[in-house]
Amino acid sequence: GLVIVALVVFVEQSQRRIPVQYAKRMVGRRMFGGTSTYIPIKVNQAGVIPVIFSSSVLYLPSLISQFGDPEDGWVQWITTYFTAGDHPIYMIAYFLLTIFFTFFYVAITFNPEEVADNMKRYGGFIPGIRAGRPTERYLSYVL
Repeated sequence: GLVIVALVVFVEQSQRRIPVQYAKRMVGRRMFGGTSTYIPIKVNQAGVIPVIFSSSVLYLPSLISQFGDPEDGWVQWITTYFTAGDHPIYMIAYFLLTIFFTFFYVAITFNPEEVADNMKRYGGFIPGIRAGRPTERYLSYVL
């Protein structure tokens, strides 16, 4: 029990730090920039949202089956496989939906194109990777 909690906390808190450097700029007589920072990309960006979506989607068949006749075959099938929650078909569907919603949620919330454009606008770059489209592809790959 305690090992699982420790592993969950470790994965939840872990992140990949992508180094970003900002070029030096002259504004008038003053020098600005030249700083080095990083973009923290969490390993689990979606958090618990995919689990909530998956459980909600898997609850819909049993909710709909409550309006049907208990003698119907489809109502019995849903009651057998989706109401208990411990059937292998239910577990596989829950796992696959969680994976799907994880990718879906991250694709919607993290926009590599926008991050790359903002970095380029403010003179930032990832060492070894050109600004603009190559940065966008690199962020998509890391994500």
